[in-house]
Amino acid sequence: MFDAEPPGTLGKFAETMRVFAERRPSVRDLLRSRTGSLDRVHAVLPSTVAVGESLGLTVQVWDEYERLHGAYDGDLRVSATDDNATYPDRVSLAGDDEGYVRLADAVSFETPGVHYLTFSRPGFDERYVSNPVSVSADPPRRARLLGRHPPALAALGRDGEPAEGLSVRP
Repeated sequence: MFDAEPPGTLGKFAETMRVFAERRPSVRDLLRSRTGSLDRVHAVLPSTVAVGESLGLTVQVWDEYERLHGAYDGDLRVSATDDNATYPDRVSLAGDDEGYVRLADAVSFETPGVHYLTFSRPGFDERYVSNPVSVSADPPRRARLLGRHPPALAALGRDGEPAEGLSVRP
């Protein structure tokens, strides 16, 4: 029935219908998928920083269906691989924040090397790890962000202006 798929939106629709027909989810499964549960946490920090530099932190909670879990209401405990780092001891999501929070100037690593933040949920035996952050004694030329973010952000220098030789269009 769906052997030859047209390109574009119609092709995506045909693919979705084929997968739906193959898997034949029950009504219970369909209803359960409307409200997912917390599956994982992504934490995004700049990946190259100088010792003592204040960093913004973005924490995202995702459900098992690859969606931001906007209904998650709870705390995440935070720890760091740098014993001298400054960071919040917990991050709270209120269930009305669209599945993510951004904390400006929330983290500062004080020891050169590659460091991480780790997150855990009280009462669960799960651990989530941020992207690696390379901390150097000297400031890097430009910031790099790893994780889910608008591609244009990766081209911005530390001052928010386009990095040398690059232009950013809205």
